[in-house]
Amino acid sequence: MRLFVIRIVAALVALTGPVWAGAYTGLTLSSPLLLSGTAGYRFGDDLAPGFKPIVEAEAGIGGGQLSVGLDSLGTGLGAAIKASMLRTWFEPIDLDPDQTYLGLQLLIGYNQLVAGVGGYRRIEGDDDEWLSMIILGFRL
Repeated sequence: MRLFVIRIVAALVALTGPVWAGAYTGLTLSSPLLLSGTAGYRFGDDLAPGFKPIVEAEAGIGGGQLSVGLDSLGTGLGAAIKASMLRTWFEPIDLDPDQTYLGLQLLIGYNQLVAGVGGYRRIEGDDDEWLSMIILGFRL
């Protein structure tokens, strides 16, 4: 029975391996989110060069965001463009909590190091109408 369970678990791991192959995590320093953690998924063949569709979630001290976009980051020189919805909470830099913004991010990176900028427009709340973001991150 024990060998049977081990074989079942090994088969499940082997089958789900390709599903998780595009998953990534990271740590980011940015304004207004401060320190945040990122989890994302890149669709398509990871070994093939070029831009791949991504979905990403990020949560930090100053807020969080959900993003969709195109990404070629990971090995060597790469870039990404993402559409994001950002929500502030707790202690964002130079903003009030409970504000919602929609915007774009442009990123460049080399291997795991990523840097970029973003521009957002407020859609909910009463703080600044426009928001700019500076991003420095590391993908794990």
